[in-house]
Amino acid sequence: MTDEAMLPDGTVVTIQQVRVMDTVPPLRCAGADDADIPCERPLRVRALTSKLKAAHFWGTHIDGCNRSSIRSEDHPGDRGHRVIQGPRASRWQLRLDAPAPTSGPNGRQRPDDTATGTATRRSTVDDRRVASNTAHVRALGSLLDAALADRLPDEIALPGGPWTPTADLVCAVGAATGDRFTRGPLIVWGEVAAVRSTGLGGTMLLLRGAADRLAILIPKDMRDAFPLTQDREFIGRSVITIGARTGSPSRPYLKVASPYRIAFNPGVRVRTLPAVGSTS
Repeated sequence: MTDEAMLPDGTVVTIQQVRVMDTVPPLRCAGADDADIPCERPLRVRALTSKLKAAHFWGTHIDGCNRSSIRSEDHPGDRGHRVIQGPRASRWQLRLDAPAPTSGPNGRQRPDDTATGTATRRSTVDDRRVASNTAHVRALGSLLDAALADRLPDEIALPGGPWTPTADLVCAVGAATGDRFTRGPLIVWGEVAAVRSTGLGGTMLLLRGAADRLAILIPKDMRDAFPLTQDREFIGRSVITIGARTGSPSRPYLKVASPYRIAFNPGVRVRTLPAVGSTS
C-alpha cells in the first residue's frame, strides 16, 4: 500500500485527491529503489467508499521499492512481522455482483492512519515454496489486472460453478471467435478503440483487434452507473466483461448484464443506480 501515486504527467497525487474524482486516472508508483531506479508500476485504488477499510493505492512494485507495503512504516499500535510464503493461490472464485460489506478494522484495514491497529503482516513470496492451495475471491477488475500482467490464475470458478481451467473461460478479444462461445458465456478482455451510440441509447464499445469485430454493449439503463461525462472517455481503457455472443454474424456483441460484470483499467467507479420506480 502507498499513500501517493503519480499521474501520467508526473504529478504526485494522494489517495484523498483521487477519492473526489469521478473517474480514476492512470496511476503509477512514485517510488524508487535504493539505487534511485523509478518503480513506475501501474497502481489501482481500493476501498474508496469503505467505512471500515482505509482507501489506498495498490499494485506490484519493483524489488526494494520504497513505496511498497513491505517497506512501509508501522503505524502506532501495529506489531509488524514478516511472513514468508509460497506463490499466491492459483485458483480464483469470481465475484460478479456488488461487493459484500467490508469487515475490520484489523491491522492496516482501518478507517484512517490515526486509528491504532493490532498487527501488520509483511508478506514475502519465496518461489521455491509450494504454492498455496487456497482459493481467493476476486472481482473482474482483478482478473483484468492479471490478464494485462500476463499473470492469470490456473483455474477460476463462476459463482455457483465448477473450477474451470482459465484458458477455457477467459480469452483476449482477438481470440474470441464464434466457435469459442459454443459452450456458453466467455470472459473477454481487450482495449476500447472507439465507441458509438445505439439506436436505443446504449453505448457500444468497439474493441481493438477483436475477432469478427466483436463489441461490448452497455445498455442505456446501465450507462449512468459509470460516471463518465462523454462516451469517448471509454476510449483507450482496457475492458473485461462476461457474456454470451449475440447480435448478427457481421456485428456480434456481448451485452453487459450488470455494472459488476464489466471492469476497466484505468478504473471507472461504479455508481449506485436508483431502484426501478424510485423518484430520487
